[in-house]
Amino acid sequence: MKHDRYRRLSAIASWLGRFAPRVLGLVKRWYVNYFAVPANTVMGIRIVEVASDSSRVVVRLKNMRNNRNAAGTVHGAALFALAETVHGTAVLWQFSPVLHSMFTKTAYLEFLTLGRGELVVDYSLSRELLDRIGRELAEQGRSELSAESCVRDMDGEAVAKLSATYVVLRRIH
Repeated sequence: MKHDRYRRLSAIASWLGRFAPRVLGLVKRWYVNYFAVPANTVMGIRIVEVASDSSRVVVRLKNMRNNRNAAGTVHGAALFALAETVHGTAVLWQFSPVLHSMFTKTAYLEFLTLGRGELVVDYSLSRELLDRIGRELAEQGRSELSAESCVRDMDGEAVAKLSATYVVLRRIH
């Protein structure tokens, strides 16, 4: 029964991709911003831009009191969530979260300077990596990838760098 639901949702997404790609983009954006990770909604993490092939993904962290620590700077957990969200968005934009799941295997966050105010992170998923993930998911039902991103303040100064390894699994075999 659960697999039938995934198949129906996948069919709808496929149809939207062919006949209404702009609508599919809006649906994906809504899914990431408000449904996929509820904590991101609470923290004010929002998608700014996603290229249709994930060659450029930009995600923003709002300047909110709840994201700050006692010193008034952005809390490390909010920095981590922002940096990690851009990777998941890039990959699952290409491989439907209805049919795939993605989780962090390892992660290393390097703090470079104190984060203040609104922050952004951008990431580019290369065509080669995208093709490899697709091939491995088709052949093995799983793929492992490494990704790096840099969180920046609105002046462009690097605040933190995330290096992470992820596993993507196909839900239906």
